[in-house]
Amino acid sequence: MLLEKVYEPVCQLSPKIDETIAQYSKLVSIYNFIQLNSDLINEERLTSALFRVHYATALEGIDYDFENVRLIVNNVKQPLERFEQEIYGYYQAEMFLFNRVNKPLDVYMIHDMQRLFFAYPGVNKTLDLFTSQIYEFRGVDLSALYDSGIAAFVQWLNEDTQYSPLVQSWMLHGFVLVNGPFGVTNPKLARILQFYWLMKHNMTLGGLLITEKAIFENKEVYVQFQNQLKQQIKQVDTKTQIDFTSFVNWGLDIYSKNLSYLQDRLHNHFKSRSEFDKLSPQLKNIVNYVFEMGYLLKTDAIESLNERQVSLINELYKTGVLQTKDLYDKYEVNRKTIQRDFAEFEEMGLVKVVGEGRGLKYTIPLQNKFPHKLLKYQSKI
Repeated sequence: MLLEKVYEPVCQLSPKIDETIAQYSKLVSIYNFIQLNSDLINEERLTSALFRVHYATALEGIDYDFENVRLIVNNVKQPLERFEQEIYGYYQAEMFLFNRVNKPLDVYMIHDMQRLFFAYPGVNKTLDLFTSQIYEFRGVDLSALYDSGIAAFVQWLNEDTQYSPLVQSWMLHGFVLVNGPFGVTNPKLARILQFYWLMKHNMTLGGLLITEKAIFENKEVYVQFQNQLKQQIKQVDTKTQIDFTSFVNWGLDIYSKNLSYLQDRLHNHFKSRSEFDKLSPQLKNIVNYVFEMGYLLKTDAIESLNERQVSLINELYKTGVLQTKDLYDKYEVNRKTIQRDFAEFEEMGLVKVVGEGRGLKYTIPLQNKFPHKLLKYQSKI
């Protein structure tokens, strides 16, 4: 019988949790509203994964060039040096969990993830995680995982109903950070497992989250928490309560900073649709407003419109600004048809005309929608 340490995790819930979850829900609404194309989403996901690897390495004191990280992850450059191999292993371990996000977390998965982290490829060897059957292998020695208490912690995590997945993720992070049996790689594997837990509960915005970035920017505080949690675990031999309150509340701030960073990235993509830099200050304000509040905008008058007109209105309400010259080829109609459509929209109060001649643009008549919220975005319409 394996001697298993049992730790009871506790956390005093803070009002921050509700604020942070509300922040995430709003970002999800914005993300769904702006409807990025699939190629751009895939590009952003890969970029996020590369940044996670980059900052994970930087947190260990190796600020490796981002372009080299990309080359190693994409198998363009062989990971020959030790830190290059760790970069490769980190990404492989994350992808291993990514492809098992619908499986329950258990000690076998943790063991196999850790094994992949150290399974560095040779010069002529690559590891295809998409076809690997390593997770099905069970003839392994799990004594270290049981002795460290991870098995008991994972069982608690799978059964817990008291805490939200966001709080649970920071508890998991903190526990593995100071009590994993993986030596100096405990912090890296702790962050990978946290990302897996958040991803499992749809809290990573489709894989775009980069918690490591904000942790890196607050590294000194992170190390302080690491030392505090280690002291708690050292106080007893077999059983204790680990109070994660301070670490979780700090983690909520870190998570919130990441959400703000993600919102800025999405905002930049959204602005690129409307040639933002060329717009007047007034139209820039409208585009900014539509990005942040557009998912709340309603077009109650569209029931009387035809399919093309509904599509035009939806496009306007997802960009904030349109010029008719951009629409002729897209909708395969002549200039007069598009102009008649927008003249009808104007009569219905669905659009507002800005400028004249070749500079004429159509935008959203914001003064008729949420006027109490506009002062943040513009001084006048």
